[in-house]
Amino acid sequence: MYFIYQLYFENFPDFCYIGMTKNIKTRLRLHKSACNNKHKKQIKLYDFMIKNNLQDKMNCLILEELETNEKDEAKKIERFYIETIKPNLNVSIPLRTSKEYFNENKKDIYYRRNIKNIRKRERNRQKSSEYYYKHKKERLEKHKLYLLTPKGIQAREKQKRRIICRCGKEISFRSLRYHIKCDEHKKFLCDIITSKNKLIYSNKNINTNI
Repeated sequence: MYFIYQLYFENFPDFCYIGMTKNIKTRLRLHKSACNNKHKKQIKLYDFMIKNNLQDKMNCLILEELETNEKDEAKKIERFYIETIKPNLNVSIPLRTSKEYFNENKKDIYYRRNIKNIRKRERNRQKSSEYYYKHKKERLEKHKLYLLTPKGIQAREKQKRRIICRCGKEISFRSLRYHIKCDEHKKFLCDIITSKNKLIYSNKNINTNI
């Protein structure tokens, strides 16, 4: 036989807890003793009882006596009471799958995940910046030695080769990314866009013989 019970407190009518047990006396004794356990202080029920000193002010109400001896059926009934009464000291819901928990708490899960990712990125950014300034001299020395190797010489020759940008200016391949950001190149692109728009919307392109 299983019992569905409710724990409530006189001075805190808005707070309650719903549980299931076979022996109520032993279960209430375990609730009181759990308040003195260091490993269970993080549980919401015991944390609330410890903060408000309610170890000896706990009242119990039997909601239903179940004649069945199957635990899964008793958990179904316990879940029904939890979902109808909605006690604010219960954290876990019996027989709830991980998909159900995810769908019910999707926004909170994504919010916590985003905060965790942001903090992780900030830590990695700080570590990378510290590593960059700490090993800057070593990296420059390695780069100088690399430029003396055959691969380094070949890379320097590729960087020095001359190319023609689409704006018509002849530049080295090394300075291409800086040239794209300059005002002269941007002005050329703006002139092209405006000229294309004029051609599209000009009166010459309209056929008046239709």
